[in-house]
Amino acid sequence: MKTILLFRAALFVVAALATPCPLGVAATTATPELSAADADWKAFQDAVAARLPENFTALSALERAQVVEQLYALTHSRGVGFMEKHPSDPRRWNVVMRLSPTQPRFVKAWEIDDRGAPKPVIDESAAAAWKTRFDELKAAMPKAADLPSDVRDQLLALDAMKPLNAATTALRNGQKLDLAYLRGKVVGFAAKNPAAAGGVALLYTYMNLVEKSEPGRVEDEWMFFTGSPNKAMADMATDKSGAAALLKRPLQMAFTGVDGREVDLAKLRGKVVLVDFWATWCGPCIAELPNVKKVYAAYHEKGFEIIGISLENGRLLPADTPEQTAVKLAKAKKILTDFTAANEMPWPQQFDGKHWKNEISTRYGIASIPAMFLLDQDGKVVSTNARGQALEADVKRLLKL
Repeated sequence: MKTILLFRAALFVVAALATPCPLGVAATTATPELSAADADWKAFQDAVAARLPENFTALSALERAQVVEQLYALTHSRGVGFMEKHPSDPRRWNVVMRLSPTQPRFVKAWEIDDRGAPKPVIDESAAAAWKTRFDELKAAMPKAADLPSDVRDQLLALDAMKPLNAATTALRNGQKLDLAYLRGKVVGFAAKNPAAAGGVALLYTYMNLVEKSEPGRVEDEWMFFTGSPNKAMADMATDKSGAAALLKRPLQMAFTGVDGREVDLAKLRGKVVLVDFWATWCGPCIAELPNVKKVYAAYHEKGFEIIGISLENGRLLPADTPEQTAVKLAKAKKILTDFTAANEMPWPQQFDGKHWKNEISTRYGIASIPAMFLLDQDGKVVSTNARGQALEADVKRLLKL
């Protein structure tokens, strides 16, 4: 018989700033220096940036589901609250871009299904009402006179992404792709929108399709886009084309780990090595962690090593004094070391607190994480997406087990 677990998700109620703040997300209130709208905007941004708890992977399946639902609900309630309290603030459109028609799920309670997995009981009327309202907001966006330029760019990129999303589904179903057609869509967007930052996601999606369908074309395609009229695309392609050249030979990487260990890939030749680009703030990275730990435990003694490259965000600013920089770095470093200790991650970690400008990740053109490079015994990259079941399969194959 199903057990009803009393987790009442009153979080979806649109009393935005009255919502409890889980996971250490502090409520934000107005000060003499901060207007009410700015305070509410900061509250929304704080919710968007909320981290998973350090012990997330140690929680039960039900507790993990509850935590994730709370995070979505908090972002939703603060976002909707901002829009309702400040209906003429142009930032309301940025809020819409961050919200989802399907999240939160408006959970009234939790059940445990026959397999022992958590199953949400949804408030269907509340979910339907929010989806209707969200669709109305999205429909109104393109016509809004006060639509911020960055949001307009994102909308253009999303529209251009439609054929690429369709191609992703087609590839998953075993269909052959017309890469010339897809490239034309990306090129057309770049020509019409040379300043749009959204072109990066478009190009990244296209190149992911190239890598999966015709991997031999990857290097030439990155080189082609180095001449793109869209600056963001050209910069990304320049970084990636340089990274592609680096990955053709044994990977060279040496640093002093956050715990003082000296790391040098050249000294790990003969081992199978996973170079894991990740961060404690990255939800998909944390979700992948149990799989990484399982493979490490099973194959470490047989010749498998892991090196972490952590893109922790020290929130460094150009105007910071050396003292301010040191304090920020120490705080970000502690977040990392506390997390790795709590989650029993014994492998070394590289840390510089520079977030997306991490000195190693930028060298290899890392534009999203987790990015997981698997190296063979000669130090050559055999996979740049060693995740899920593929990780263990590739490690066993390389170790000849």
